[in-house]
Amino acid sequence: MKNYVVKAKELREYVEKIFQAVGLKKEEAESVAELLVHADLRNVRSHGVLRTVPYVEKIKDGGASKVSTYPVVHETANTAVIDAQGGLGALAGEKAVKIAREKAKNNLISMVVVRNSNHFGMGGHWALKLAGDDMIGFACSNTDLTMGPPNCKEPFMGNNPFSFAFKAGEKYPEVCVDMATSGVAFGKCKDLAKRGKEIPSGWMLDKDGNDTTKLEDCFMMTPMAGHKGFGIAFVVELFATLLSGGVLSPDINNQDLTDTPELSSQCFA
Repeated sequence: MKNYVVKAKELREYVEKIFQAVGLKKEEAESVAELLVHADLRNVRSHGVLRTVPYVEKIKDGGASKVSTYPVVHETANTAVIDAQGGLGALAGEKAVKIAREKAKNNLISMVVVRNSNHFGMGGHWALKLAGDDMIGFACSNTDLTMGPPNCKEPFMGNNPFSFAFKAGEKYPEVCVDMATSGVAFGKCKDLAKRGKEIPSGWMLDKDGNDTTKLEDCFMMTPMAGHKGFGIAFVVELFATLLSGGVLSPDINNQDLTDTPELSSQCFA
């Protein structure tokens, strides 16, 4: 397999055209393209442009709304609740970040939560946007059932990702911590399989609760750091869903269903 050098600017423009072709406005397509290319630039391939096709299929088949206005349904001086109405997580995230930063400027701290959303991409993208040059950013999301507690044979919760980011001066321009609460994101397993590379042992379990390295046999992911990772996933669930009024992981739709909104929830602070 040959390796090709692709300039980020050209890739963004190409991805933008794809999303405009399926009905997004230019500024909406720009937001989605920025999110996906940013992930590849940070070597988070699981959330990069390989997500283009799933996002496009979601839009074309009706699982991601093209007409949602992402309304604010509840608001205080330093909080807001957005109903994504089944729209793209990338567009809900853009609106949430803008509102959260504006509120934090006037009230020191802010929190904006989103419900009825779809996959929001790389969490670090949002934490860095929230942080800018002058703040600390936090972003998290719940996901569909992908993970169970240690020694469990049934998934009980999503591998709910979270991220923190802040500027750290001239020597270290930025610090960003971004992770799923499973050992790795499931998208990383998909990426390795797509490239014909072996998936390491310890990442996935089959229906009998046994370790597997075959993507087609994966029934659920293993939590990072055992019970500790599962506990963090539980806290992320609280921030994302209980504050937004969204549905819990067991009631979220599989993100791979193209004709159905995922109904995930997110938190931006």
